[in-house]
Formats: sequence, C-alpha cells, structure tokens
Amino acid sequence: MNYDPLAELYDLQYRHYRDDLAFYRGLADNYGSPVLELGAGTGRVSAALARAGHEVVALEPSLAMISRGKRRLEDLGLTTVTYHQGDMRSVRLGRTFPLVIAPFNTLMHLYTLADQDAALQTVRDHLG
Repeated sequence: MNYDPLAELYDLQYRHYRDDLAFYRGLADNYGSPVLELGAGTGRVSAALARAGHEVVALEPSLAMISRGKRRLEDLGLTTVTYHQGDMRSVRLGRTFPLVIAPFNTLMHLYTLADQDAALQTVRDHLG
C-alpha cells in the first residue's frame, strides 16, 4: 500500500498522542543505541528517542512520511535520527542494533503470515 497520501492525516491524527513514548524511551535507555525503528512514519517515536539522547535509524517505505519526519527533526534541531527508505520485510542494512522496535500499529500492516515472517526475519538479522 502507498502511504504517501496519508502522511499529513497521520500527523494530524496523532499530533497529541504520547501514551507510548515513555515505554519506548525506557526500552532505549535499557538496551542502548542505536535503535532501529521499523515503520517510523513521520518520526513521532524517533523524535522522542532522539530528544532522550538516542541515535535512531528510522526505516520507512513512504517518501512523504520520510519528508515530514525529516522536517519534524529539523524543526526540533535533532540530528541523531537517520531515515532509510525501505520495506521492513526485505531491508538489510548491514549492521546490527541492540534494540529493534516496531511501534504503534506498524505490524498490523503485514497482512500475510509470509509478510510477518519476513519482517521478523529482518528483526532477527538486525539484532546484535
């Protein structure tokens, strides 16, 4: 699915949602950086982790989401997030991470067992 047309709506819908951010900050504090975030969207979680001093590699397939996310990070003066365009089912970044997260509703976008298995293989391949 192409999520480009939904980028602005996503930001509007979740502009004030913060309930999960302490959970992800706690994980990053416990496991350390860098953090690989699958389905980073417009950077809601990535920005929170960066504000807490963590390096984040933000994986996102949508160019519109990436563009909005980069603008968000720039507006906040955050420089420890690197966006990569890619698919969580197939990306191989050639490095490992102490923590891989797929926040919020990311995994619900994997409709088949094969897609779910492929994404979990990505997680396995990137965990240090």
